[in-house]
Amino acid sequence: MSDQDNKFKKYDHSASISRQIDRINSLISTGLQDMEKQNWDQYYNSVSMSLMTLDGMLEPFKDDEFEEQFNNFNPKRMNKGQQLSFVHEAWKNYTNLLHRQGLFYVSYSQDKLGSKRKGENK
Repeated sequence: MSDQDNKFKKYDHSASISRQIDRINSLISTGLQDMEKQNWDQYYNSVSMSLMTLDGMLEPFKDDEFEEQFNNFNPKRMNKGQQLSFVHEAWKNYTNLLHRQGLFYVSYSQDKLGSKRKGENK
């Protein structure tokens, strides 16, 4: 491996996925109370766009059990109840995919990031 190869580090997608999951959790759990304008359409669009972003991030991990969420997606043809149901089902499918792929779990040893004793025994 040359010195030039060492300049580049492998990108850790887990941090990006984690931030997106936190964003979606925050949007869903706080509802309209945190929106600048308490507007249902603006809120629903924020949730939908966040789910779409997560959908793109998880593309390499999708398996045969995953049910695509955004095929034939048209929120304008949905009433509020249908929109809420869509968010519920989509979030359930994404969390099931994350669970099946083991993306919810982090493991580390004492020499890895997150350990209080990181680097002591090198």
